[in-house]
Amino acid sequence: MNITVIVRTLTTLADAFDWFGIPYHLSGSLAAVAYGKPRTMQGIDVVADIKFSQVQTLVTRLEQIYDVEGDVLLPSYRAYNQVKQGRVQQHALEQGSRPFHVASLEDMILTVLERYKAGGKPSPRLWEDIKEVLAAQGSSLDLAYLRLWATPLDVALLLEQAMVEAGLSKP
Repeated sequence: MNITVIVRTLTTLADAFDWFGIPYHLSGSLAAVAYGKPRTMQGIDVVADIKFSQVQTLVTRLEQIYDVEGDVLLPSYRAYNQVKQGRVQQHALEQGSRPFHVASLEDMILTVLERYKAGGKPSPRLWEDIKEVLAAQGSSLDLAYLRLWATPLDVALLLEQAMVEAGLSKP
C-alpha cells in the first residue's frame, strides 16, 4: 500500500478522532516513516484513547466509510501510556499532507523494544530497526528518558545492548 493511500485513509479517521476530542497517535512503521525511515508497511498502528461512551457515535460516523465494528478492547492501564500520549508530536507522513499525531522517537524505540522482547522468537529485522534508529538519531534522543522508562517496561538490558551495538555507549 503506498503512503498516499494510507494518508487518505488515515485522514478521515484522524479527523473523526479530532472531532470527538479523542487522543490518538500513530506508532510502528508509520511512525518510522514520519521520522524519515522509509520501510515497507506491515500494518497501520493507531493507538486511541476512546471512551466507552464515544464508541457507538464514532462507529456510526466511521461506518459510512470503513467496515467498522463496535468491539471494544480495554487496554491495561500503565502510567507509561499516559506519559507517552503527552509526548506525541505532529508530523506529516508525506509532503503536503495533513499532520498526524505520532509517537515520539523515544517512545517508538521503547515500543519496538517491547515488541521485540514479546515476540517469542526475536526478530532480526526489529533488532536492526532499533539499532538503525539509535545510530541515526543518537545525539537528538533523550537518553535519560529512554533509560528511565526502559526499566519499568522490562527492556533496560535490551536498550543498553542496542545502544552499545549502535555506538551510543560503551560495553
